[in-house]
Amino acid sequence: PLVEADRKIIIKYFNLCAEEYLWKSKHRIPKKVWLAWEKGMIYYFNLKVFNEVLMQEKEAWGSYYGLFDHLKGKVKNL
Repeated sequence: PLVEADRKIIIKYFNLCAEEYLWKSKHRIPKKVWLAWEKGMIYYFNLKVFNEVLMQEKEAWGSYYGLFDHLKGKVKNL
């Protein structure tokens, strides 16, 4: 089972990814760098433990700058 400290770390990772997406949408991150970030996000967000926390965070998705809408079709349950 996931302990609360680990859940908080995963949420911090979601926030970091959302920041990267925000900067990508403002054309502040080169495409090559963004594609590397996106590939890593897709990998981790599809892991069972990350995906479970992601589904628990659904109500807060608006605070992630549209990242999860961007990843629809690439991450399960989105």
